[in-house]
Amino acid sequence: MMLAAQSIGIGSCWIGAAQKALMDEKLLKELGAPEGYIIVAPLILGYPKGETEIPERIKPEVVWVK
Repeated sequence: MMLAAQSIGIGSCWIGAAQKALMDEKLLKELGAPEGYIIVAPLILGYPKGETEIPERIKPEVVWVK
């Protein structure tokens, strides 16, 4: 979903910290989640304000230990 959103100019962010909070059965019921379902990938989506920049990638350093 995140890749598809990016391909049409929509930004996204995986909110991993929200996953635990969204495991509350009362909240799931309030959100209308079907019984027995759990939320595994909370995402936020939106249109970026202005241009987005891709950060420079630093080549990883690999150290082998015997």
